[in-house]
Amino acid sequence: MRFAYLICAHGSFKLLKRLIMQLDDENNDIYVHVDKKAGDMDFNDFIHSAKMSKVVFLQDRLDVRWGDVSQNMATIKLLETAMRAGGGSTDITI
Repeated sequence: MRFAYLICAHGSFKLLKRLIMQLDDENNDIYVHVDKKAGDMDFNDFIHSAKMSKVVFLQDRLDVRWGDVSQNMATIKLLETAMRAGGGSTDITI
């Protein structure tokens, strides 16, 4: 069974890298949305910190505001990306 971890990040990038390293497993896929306010970043270092997992950073980033519908939209983008990568036949457990 494969697991998809969906992460919404806005800062604390040392912690994000550590989280990716902790989740690194051959059965895990990791999808990350980084708030657009974080600016332009090179995500290669984060991607290469995982040796076994597939790590995907969403390219179409949103300006996420606390308590705003933008939080839901970022989560929906993560879900859509994970579902497309899984071929759409993935069972979802929340």
